Amino acid sequence: MSRYHIMLTYFKGQKRVVQVMDFTGAQMITFTMDELESEEMPVELKKYIKTIEKDINEGKWDYRRPANMKKYPPNF
Repeated sequence: MSRYHIMLTYFKGQKRVVQVMDFTGAQMITFTMDELESEEMPVELKKYIKTIEKDINEGKWDYRRPANMKKYPPNF
């Protein structure tokens, strides 16, 4: 099994946000696609994202709110 696994993607304004689970580090990593070339980004994570970049950009993991779901949960 790979160290990383993509959980979901979504848009925040004009930027695509990616959430990845790091199983070895037991953490969630959230970043925008334009941060992919950052020096802080782990090389192994960059390589993983590059292998699925086309699917990411085509929206394979995009989160879409169900039509009948309200934006905010009701207050109880």
